[in-house]
Amino acid sequence: MDEAMPEGCARDLIDMAIAGMPSEVCGFVADDWDIIHMTNVSVDPKRGFAMDPDQMLDVLVSQSRNAFGIWHSHPSGRGYPSKEDHTIFLLYPAMRHFIVTAMNVWEWRMTDGGIRPVRRDGSTGTEGMAYPILAAPEALRR
Repeated sequence: MDEAMPEGCARDLIDMAIAGMPSEVCGFVADDWDIIHMTNVSVDPKRGFAMDPDQMLDVLVSQSRNAFGIWHSHPSGRGYPSKEDHTIFLLYPAMRHFIVTAMNVWEWRMTDGGIRPVRRDGSTGTEGMAYPILAAPEALRR
């Protein structure tokens, strides 16, 4: 599935990120942009995420759900992958990766050139540039 994330899905992810603050929240994105929330079992959920292994197994081996993306929030508001996020990208290089803040949703993908942000047209940009799927209205950015 290479289509752009629908605005409604992005808004739902932002709402989940806000509700989970100050901890990171996480999960999968499946067919029809179904958001699957997973329990964050990280020893320090304010600084990272680790999906519950039993829940992950249920989703990844389920015949009824096709998870194509991984999402997690950054309560700090930074939409760029952390050092720890790089490990997740390496473990799941074929997945689409979404980082959610209280204001935006960003998509990142593993490419031959490393981790790259995804532009709205689906192409990957240069590292360090960001292309939010959904950006908050200017009035909210104060």
